Amino acid sequence: MDRTENKSDTPLFQVGNRVRVKYGVIVPDFPDIPLGGWTGTVTEVEQADDQITYEIKWNKRTLNGMHPVYLKRCERDGLEMESMRLGEEDIEPDDGTQVSLEQPTQIKTPPLSERDQDDRVRMVFGLTHDDPIPEISLETLLAYHRYLTANLKFPFNAYCGEEEVGPFSRKRATMTVTGLLDPMREGLDVEDGLVCKGRGRGDEIEVTLAEIEAGKNPNFKLISDYAYWFYNWPCRDESEIDREDDGQDIWSEIPPPGMLIFTKAVLLCVVGGGILGATIGAALKTFNGAGLAALIGGIPLGMIGALILGRYGIIAGAVNRLRFGAFLGAVLGSLGGGLVGVVAGLTVVALPWSLLGLIAGMFLGPYVLPQKQRRLVSFRAASFGTCGGVLISAFRHDQARATAGAVSGAITGLVAAAVLLLLLIGAVYLIPRTPMGDDEEDEVFEKVEEEDEDHGGGLRLRRF
Repeated sequence: MDRTENKSDTPLFQVGNRVRVKYGVIVPDFPDIPLGGWTGTVTEVEQADDQITYEIKWNKRTLNGMHPVYLKRCERDGLEMESMRLGEEDIEPDDGTQVSLEQPTQIKTPPLSERDQDDRVRMVFGLTHDDPIPEISLETLLAYHRYLTANLKFPFNAYCGEEEVGPFSRKRATMTVTGLLDPMREGLDVEDGLVCKGRGRGDEIEVTLAEIEAGKNPNFKLISDYAYWFYNWPCRDESEIDREDDGQDIWSEIPPPGMLIFTKAVLLCVVGGGILGATIGAALKTFNGAGLAALIGGIPLGMIGALILGRYGIIAGAVNRLRFGAFLGAVLGSLGGGLVGVVAGLTVVALPWSLLGLIAGMFLGPYVLPQKQRRLVSFRAASFGTCGGVLISAFRHDQARATAGAVSGAITGLVAAAVLLLLLIGAVYLIPRTPMGDDEEDEVFEKVEEEDEDHGGGLRLRRF
């Protein structure tokens, strides 16, 4: 901040002198904030065009006594609050006598304006014009989601990137936005922000909200304001977060999973384990040769899964500093691949019902299960459909044996899935982690990017 009205030729103060602001002086940028009694030390003297100005660094007492509105305004406008430039007529020597800091008597906060885009963003969070716009975080994104859900008019047409219409031509792609994904149900990624859903060329699609353009409709201002905020107030980089005084690594404190996510994961694993157990139990009890078919399918796919996830576990373990990342990946890969192989083997002995279930799951899955990623939905739906087909075939073959096998298998699957999930959570959150410096961390992620390029992209790792 500058206040340059001094016209004397010789500086009265030198660098290192302690000075105090005279009563009646105000902040040049904020006429409702007085400076009387503020004290500090001269750090720079500047003389130009017969004007002398002093840069004053405020002392601790002044910093502690600053009015909260002044601090908000400095943060809002990007002004330096620890120092200020003042003219010679505004300051006097500080003889050590403590005087009271002059305080504002009437704060004049301008009302929020619909014409100011910053103010429109502040309205979302219930702020005043004096408040700085908050950075992107989980809490602010959830607040923005509530605001947009209450104010957007659905459905509406929007542009969502470009599409090819010929060998050398492209045009803007359009979609009909039908709503916003629920961040609490779908799992909000702070880096992507809010996500909208809709239809494009007959398909159900999902696009990050900041990437669409609403065009000429009542939602244009709301969407553009969100994109303006999302791209200009990004979340802080982890390297800027202050570390603890004792030097404790900020990555060593791993937050526990949210209760909603934890409950959802438990239910999904337990239900999936029960269905798989019932399917395998019914097939083994009913079909001749089912055990051999399960071994033929399960062993090779289990080995392949162990190799793939074991390699992935090495990278994930390095990123998250897990000492046994490769081992955990291999165990999960062998279990997952083995189960897929067992079901694949049982599919052969349960034809044609297993094949019909597979086809039904692939076609009906997108209309029954939540569609976050079409690839995952298709696989999950196909798996449930296949299990349903195997169960139908088993009950048609021998209902008594199939019932006994399904009950015992379901109980075993439920217990095994719950135990496995608890062991996995314990392994991820309780295994000691090795501290990693910034240089080591950068080196690890460079290796991850190289691995991703070698395999055509698509490898996504994040810290737990």
